[in-house]
Amino acid sequence: MNDPAVQPDDRLGMALFLAVVAHALVILGVGLTWEGDERPQDASMLEVTLAHDEAETPPEDADYLADLDQDGGGVAEQAQIPSPVAGEPIPAVEAPEPGEPAAAPEARAESLIDSEQAETPTPPADEQPRAEERPSLQDLLDSRRQAAAAEAAALQQRLSQPREPTKRFLNARTRSHEAAAYMEAWTRKVEAVGNLNYPSEARERGLSGQLILEVTLMPDGSLEDVRIIQPSRHRLLDEAAVRIVRLGAPYPDIPEEVLEGQDRLVITRTWAFIEGRRVRAQ
Repeated sequence: MNDPAVQPDDRLGMALFLAVVAHALVILGVGLTWEGDERPQDASMLEVTLAHDEAETPPEDADYLADLDQDGGGVAEQAQIPSPVAGEPIPAVEAPEPGEPAAAPEARAESLIDSEQAETPTPPADEQPRAEERPSLQDLLDSRRQAAAAEAAALQQRLSQPREPTKRFLNARTRSHEAAAYMEAWTRKVEAVGNLNYPSEARERGLSGQLILEVTLMPDGSLEDVRIIQPSRHRLLDEAAVRIVRLGAPYPDIPEEVLEGQDRLVITRTWAFIEGRRVRAQ
């Protein structure tokens, strides 16, 4: 039983439409093709190792020349040329032409070193370090002559400087025969001069006391110096003792046996003013 809703004319129109579409597809050559995503080709990669810190111990056998000492790094099994320090520009490396073999790392390193050396200016010929010149025989003789002259001048200066005179010391405990005899004669003369020139004021006041004098004599018996080692209780007696020693000079010549090769004779004695009447050595 036919569907009353679908008419024969409708079927004919649909069939004609499908036929026209089919012929148009055949005539125009329209087709569908599926194009999948293309996989990018693997780009060539360059591995760069940056050295930031110096090695604590420089390598004994270095493979390359670099700005810093490095013991190596990375995961490469073979030695790789070191890269510049961080912060410095990386030199451009020209890619090899197709079909041309890539240069070895050693060759690239040598080319970089040669370029740096070429940029370093060469100092002029007059600034080149000269070889050390050996002194001639005449120069050696002149230097030795100058050294000898300087040494002779220094010796002459030392000899011209006055030296301190040496001294032979005598005191009341001296027991040498020649020295004791000279000191005894010297003491008797001082006592005689002192008794003749006793200070009148000390006699009038009845002053008494004792002091220690140090007298220095020249070889000819002349007086060089006299000083008080230990004063008495009265300044009047001290001044009188010094005056008496000066009045007694010069004294007899000092024998060589007494000086014993010295330049001065020093006599130290104690002098006493007794009851305002006489002077006595003790």
